[in-house]
Amino acid sequence: MAFTTHYIPLLLLACVVTGCVVVPLPDKGPELRKVGVPRVGEPESSIRGRFGEPQLLDSGNFLLYEWTRDRQFVLVPIIPSGLPGGGVVAQGRIRLLVALDEHRRVLRVHCSVVDAAQQTTAQLGCGDRPTDAVQRPSQGTVTGLPDNLWLTASLSPDARTAAVTDAKRGTWVADLERLAVIGKYDGAKGFGVGLPQVAFHRSGTRLAIAQANAPTVVIERAGQTFGAPRSLAETRFGTVAFPCCGDEPAGIIGLDGKQAAWLTDLDTRVRHTSGEEGRITFNERGVEVKRAAAPGPFRLIDLDGRAIERSPRAVFGGTGFPSAVLDSRPPQMASGSTSFGFSPDGRLLARSTCTHVEVWHSDTLADASTTVGTLAAGPAQVFSKPLRDESTVSLPMPYDCPGGAIAFHPGSNLLAVADADEVHLWQIDSGAHLASLRTGERSPIVALAFAPDDVLTAVAMSTRGPLVVLRWQTDLAPASATTPAE
Repeated sequence: MAFTTHYIPLLLLACVVTGCVVVPLPDKGPELRKVGVPRVGEPESSIRGRFGEPQLLDSGNFLLYEWTRDRQFVLVPIIPSGLPGGGVVAQGRIRLLVALDEHRRVLRVHCSVVDAAQQTTAQLGCGDRPTDAVQRPSQGTVTGLPDNLWLTASLSPDARTAAVTDAKRGTWVADLERLAVIGKYDGAKGFGVGLPQVAFHRSGTRLAIAQANAPTVVIERAGQTFGAPRSLAETRFGTVAFPCCGDEPAGIIGLDGKQAAWLTDLDTRVRHTSGEEGRITFNERGVEVKRAAAPGPFRLIDLDGRAIERSPRAVFGGTGFPSAVLDSRPPQMASGSTSFGFSPDGRLLARSTCTHVEVWHSDTLADASTTVGTLAAGPAQVFSKPLRDESTVSLPMPYDCPGGAIAFHPGSNLLAVADADEVHLWQIDSGAHLASLRTGERSPIVALAFAPDDVLTAVAMSTRGPLVVLRWQTDLAPASATTPAE
């Protein structure tokens, strides 16, 4: 249990009322103002000499540190529950990202800080946090949704349509331009039937709904509404995705047990992944292959796989084959975990965690997956997430530390990733942190998408709250390729 600076006043009050025991603890890292911020051109050996080994990431050309300072262990004999309580109080917390060039010298530095003395990153010497570089969001609430228990929300790639699922296995479709419900599909029910998993075609005019042990259905948009569902014969997919990338391969991809199937025209021809799926895990050193994937142009890889937990899968398609992320995790697992997303051209895969975002060349991951134990080269780009002054007094709910919804800008090098109540924008090629956009919402951001006119759309939803739509006019995306420099 740990107390952040946000709860120090409450802790001090408890100490005044009941008394407490304070034990100083050694700091986990250096005083940044004393040791100095890494300088551009400084050798890697000098960085490691001052800061030691990175705690969060030491992969390829990126070093990611995080430490606290002025730490104390505080024991309060009696708290409101009647039991003793205690935890670690840290007056400051620092996260430092150092990017290295091909000569192992500092290329750029980014840091963020939560500090009881109200020091900014500029005062510490590593550049202040970016301000909101775009307008405040316009906001609206979808009407026509009942007071149900909501589980998931999906957003069409063109940001015009959203689909939300409830605990009764219903899927509600909303037009976000009119902020109104335009359709509802009552899902299959029965023993062993899974919760609905929704996927949108990138045109926004077609959506698929998968339920394990029930036929997958496809619904087409007809004018202002969605038509009757069409059942895909002989399908029992747990989750589905439309191909994301390239020249738009036709059909749909579904996860069927430990195989992925590509229905090339929704009706007849089916192409399955060959052999056993691969399994890779991400760690502070890069990627470790736990189980080799069968070679071939259409392979399935378990991302961050665990022995007893579900995890997202990625289908890596070679030339002429589709790529997609397939995530069949229940909502309570997926909302507090790592999330993944492909770039529109399929060449990049973003991985968002609680502390940072990694961008990988998808062919690097696919090539590495064929050899057990191989540690792949590091990510092509890393973005450090800003620290947050949040409560960690009790066990966090899943949305307190989300992996974060991900959206690539189509045709540019802009990446958006959501946190609990902010959306961060990064430039992929330079690694520049362009903006942190406050949502002003208590509900977490569950989906993101860039509209064709560069408007960034976010959907916020809680289990019992309304479906809130937020929009920012970004004007931040220069036309360039989505591949960072090698």
